[in-house]
Amino acid sequence: SRTKAFLKDFVSALSQADRVIIQASFASARNDVSEGEDMGKVLETELSKHIMRTFRCRCQACSYAPDDQSAVAIAASWLQPNSLCITMGAGNNRALSARIAQARRSL
Repeated sequence: SRTKAFLKDFVSALSQADRVIIQASFASARNDVSEGEDMGKVLETELSKHIMRTFRCRCQACSYAPDDQSAVAIAASWLQPNSLCITMGAGNNRALSARIAQARRSL
């Protein structure tokens, strides 16, 4: 419900990052999104449109990752020496940063 309510604000804020990976977003208990609608995918679509429409948009790439394994693989492939990677979310994603770092080191 938060993603739906603040979709434009999320797009605006995330467009300030160099690259963004968005994962699946699950409906709240309030059932205020259509059944089967993944607001993470909606957000990725809207951010991608914003990137293509906005001249000099800071964000260079946006990708949707349906699961943690995909997010780790994408992030590891994007990172370069001295890159900063921030993971955040409403769920339990604390372990992602360590998994991303390990995957990057193994490349």
